[in-house]
Amino acid sequence: MSDRSIAELIRLDCDGELDPAQAEQLQRHLEAHPEDRTLVESERRLRERVGVVMTAACPSAPADLAERIRHRLETDEGDVEAEPAGYAFAQWLRGPRRANVYAVAASLVLVAGAVLVGILGPQIDDRPTRAGQAIEAAASVAGEHVATAGSDGAMITYSSLGEAQRLMEDHLDAALTVFDLGDAGYEFVGAMACDVPHCERGCHFLYRRQDRRPGLVSLHIVPDYGQFDLSEGQPLKGKLPLDSTLFPKDSGCAQDVIMFSDGKLVFLVVMCVSEDAMNVVWTMQGQLRHTNVDEP
Repeated sequence: MSDRSIAELIRLDCDGELDPAQAEQLQRHLEAHPEDRTLVESERRLRERVGVVMTAACPSAPADLAERIRHRLETDEGDVEAEPAGYAFAQWLRGPRRANVYAVAASLVLVAGAVLVGILGPQIDDRPTRAGQAIEAAASVAGEHVATAGSDGAMITYSSLGEAQRLMEDHLDAALTVFDLGDAGYEFVGAMACDVPHCERGCHFLYRRQDRRPGLVSLHIVPDYGQFDLSEGQPLKGKLPLDSTLFPKDSGCAQDVIMFSDGKLVFLVVMCVSEDAMNVVWTMQGQLRHTNVDEP
């Protein structure tokens, strides 16, 4: 089937309009191409977000507003200069829904008569922030850290620093600062691709104490598209160069996790030795700020 045909089936599925034959056809496609399940989820989340905005911004809108917006979403083929921030499915956007986010804003302006682009902005995304996502991510990386420490780093894939940086940059589709934690008493061990909840892709860099005493640092890195609300943790205001949040060890989180962002990537730091945490994260953030200043 063509990409356009699949896109149409996914849209109909999210609207609850598939007939049995189409549902079977879509199911066969998703079984053969499980990676396309993310497109189904992105469509559903977009509809949820539009519903929230419509309810909040247009409480007295005409009764047929939802249908008129849906029609505009289905038919708008206008060219878009740039993709919405954080929307990773470039091929998906090039299909019949490539302007879907902008069509929502345009429809609301046209039908409701209100200038809502500023309200919608880049937040109308296939992955809007959900309560608890940052907590869930912190718990996940803490668990992976414990598993990695228990295997003494045997899970790590790339032990060469140069290879790790090159392959992980390709994996994240973003430039990476490879941190030198020597001043904090740690040395690079290796890196690997990893899964972090609510992220398409992520990587895991591992460091160990230079004196070989027990103690590891796990650094998980994922793209930042606003999926995490750092206020869910304990803010470390004034203690680090960048705004950072602590997700403390508890029944759901195996280790303390410190999370921060440079606006492009989110960094999740997990440590065996909690007393070293602030020094390690301070070292990372200092190098990160220095790198960003040096960028053209």
